Amino acid sequence: MMQRLGDIIRERDRKDTFSTKMREGEVLSIWEDVVGPEIAENTSPNRINNGTLFVRTKSPSWAQELKAIDATIKRMINSAARSEVIKEIRFSHDGFYKKRNLSSSKYKPDIGSIEIEEDEQELINNIASQVKDDKLKRSIVEAIIKSKKLNKWRRKNGWNVCERCNGIFSGSSKGCAFCR
Repeated sequence: MMQRLGDIIRERDRKDTFSTKMREGEVLSIWEDVVGPEIAENTSPNRINNGTLFVRTKSPSWAQELKAIDATIKRMINSAARSEVIKEIRFSHDGFYKKRNLSSSKYKPDIGSIEIEEDEQELINNIASQVKDDKLKRSIVEAIIKSKKLNKWRRKNGWNVCERCNGIFSGSSKGCAFCR
């Protein structure tokens, strides 16, 4: 069966966008490991847009100091990501708040021993069967399994299920932050 050129281009763009977003997400999760504890404590990577990493800093002086070494930080990040994900870094002291780095081993739950039920695995395989690219399919299956295991771990460790959206959240309120 012959595909139309427009369909081929759209499919390729979709795959490129997905892999770019995955690499960008990786950069945000490895920030602390790349820059070290002192810089990480005084900064919060906010988002990546078109290759520009936006980082909030605790004070204007932190923003100024980090701007002086942004080429080094950019090189370290791209080296750790094994790809030129970041083309520019913008530091700002507006609205700084420190997020916990949940990828740090101190916050990382042990989900290796958590089992996925047979019916859950069947559902995951059914969802992934719609994807043609084998590498992408494996990545999707791994991500869904990891998400399911993490949610099981959270429920086992006292996290709550939002009555409105079924999202899982920590705390004692009746709903998640989005539904309150």
